[in-house]
Amino acid sequence: MTSARGSITADSQQYTDLSALAYLCHFKIPEAVPLVGSVSYEQVADACNIDELQLRRILRFAMTNNLFRELSPDEVAHTTYSAVLITDPSTRAVVAYQCLEAFPASSKLVEAAERWPDAEEPSHTAWSLANKSDWSYFEHISRPENEKQMHRFVDCMSAGLSDPQWSIDHTISGYDWKSVKGTVVDVGGNQGQTAVALASAFPHISRIVVQDLPSVVGPAEAALPSDLSKRISFQAHDFHVLQPAETSKASLFILRFVLHDFADKPAARIIRNIVPALKQGATLLIIDTVAPPVGKLPAREERAIRGLDVELMSMLNGKERSPEEWRELLHVADRNLEIQDVNVQNGNGVGIIEVVYGS
Repeated sequence: MTSARGSITADSQQYTDLSALAYLCHFKIPEAVPLVGSVSYEQVADACNIDELQLRRILRFAMTNNLFRELSPDEVAHTTYSAVLITDPSTRAVVAYQCLEAFPASSKLVEAAERWPDAEEPSHTAWSLANKSDWSYFEHISRPENEKQMHRFVDCMSAGLSDPQWSIDHTISGYDWKSVKGTVVDVGGNQGQTAVALASAFPHISRIVVQDLPSVVGPAEAALPSDLSKRISFQAHDFHVLQPAETSKASLFILRFVLHDFADKPAARIIRNIVPALKQGATLLIIDTVAPPVGKLPAREERAIRGLDVELMSMLNGKERSPEEWRELLHVADRNLEIQDVNVQNGNGVGIIEVVYGS
């Protein structure tokens, strides 16, 4: 049986796993190894412009996690696991984001907590310290010179849709979409994945407007299936400012995995920017994590939720909220917002919070 001491010390060394993965991603080592056959360490080092002896040490450590295998003292090949970093772009995007963005930020969590103990603003974060930046993470990746990081983040978010925890299936099945009439606005709707799923599943929804930053909606509009182009449109909009006047006739607004990226004050501001566009009886649908009481989920599921909560703290000053915290947030944003229903998917904490304005 593993002792408490042994378990804690083993956990405390897991940073080496992420360090090795970050090294592999940054220097594009998986791409330098053929999917079939093997290659010499020397050839990989030359292709990646790195020191061969250092490469050997990193790869031999990665092999203890089933990433790559050594066929001889001089030859390296892929394993099934390491090959996924080549064959599955979604997995590669998630690993790259976690290792190259979230992991360095996490190392500054203590320093950020000391400097900004009651931080609410998204620029007062561990990520900001790790990157020596006065910008928030989203402000940073939205700048033209950081287009590569923006694409990495968008690809990572898109990849998450294949994870059961973030699957659109719950969005489709967890709400009475057949009762929806009129225009639906997906605020911060990324590349329109939710809109496409809704339009495909519910032909009676005549119009869905997807709002996001110009750098996101431009490519997304170009990739929209032609058969849905008459029902789905894209609108460049920053949810940190008031909704444009033309959305005031919409019957339903969606905030899907938006608010957990922000602390309470900026999250309340985002909601307030929608309120003037909400006509009497209109619905605001918040699709986000609803954190359970401690110990109510199996340890693995709860660990995933709590781990993401800490990641959100490090990157954005975001947070995962309990039902009580969601009610308080809406109360602070506008007293006319009333929760009608909370439908939480079993096992992963994802909930659909139906909020009605002035009912």
